[in-house]
Amino acid sequence: METNRRLNELKRQMLRVQEQIKNLELDVEPGSHISRAFAALVRDIDDSRTESRRNYQQLFQQINQLSHQINQV
Repeated sequence: METNRRLNELKRQMLRVQEQIKNLELDVEPGSHISRAFAALVRDIDDSRTESRRNYQQLFQQINQLSHQINQV
């Protein structure tokens, strides 16, 4: 009797684990919410990188202009 109860409990646990694995597989498939979240992170990082480069170029240009003005004085 105890053995049957334990076996049934183990079967239920195994079914829960299988369901969890199935859900994880669905979560990481292309187009899933996790994949979309990573894609959004990549876009944000790319946007930040582009903005940083633009800011660097503007700063470099301003420094060159100041340097030119100082050299004229």
